[in-house]
Amino acid sequence: MNILSVSDYNRLVKEYLENEIGELAIEGEVSEFRVYKGNLVYFRLKDADAQMLCFMMLFEVKMPIEDGMRIRVLGFPSVFTKRGELHFRVVAVELVGEGALAKALEMTKKKLEAEGLFRSERKRALPRFPERLGLITSPAAAAYSDVLRVLNNRWGGMEILFYPVAVQGLGAVSQIVKALEYFSREK
Repeated sequence: MNILSVSDYNRLVKEYLENEIGELAIEGEVSEFRVYKGNLVYFRLKDADAQMLCFMMLFEVKMPIEDGMRIRVLGFPSVFTKRGELHFRVVAVELVGEGALAKALEMTKKKLEAEGLFRSERKRALPRFPERLGLITSPAAAAYSDVLRVLNNRWGGMEILFYPVAVQGLGAVSQIVKALEYFSREK
């Protein structure tokens, strides 16, 4: 018989859950949503008979989440090894149910309005026929060839400045922000 320390046992269970069960999608209602220390997100996902603790990083949250929302989470079961507590490690969230997209759009619009991003003093007129355009995407992305094709069909001869970035994965966000900053400085 193997004798394990508590730490070894918790690590063993964590590895088993993450590797053997793997990624799952689970639907339920959000309750007890909270952001902890400015970068950790905890909430419970529940149905009529049970509930589970969910955990994710704040930078992974792509839409506002509130108590009472019905969502689908993608992730995997895991264990907080120090406390031996079971949780679900969320990597993506989407709204479910009727009107989910409309509700997500409305929540995003309210958030942007609260930040003042729709104020008229922030708006700039776009030229009727632009002569130069900055394109930020991955050269391997379908968007790259689609945008080039449409621009050439509609406005052949336009100067297109291309800034290649990763559009997903580690570092994508910082690369895209850097590209936006670059084009903001360009005339």
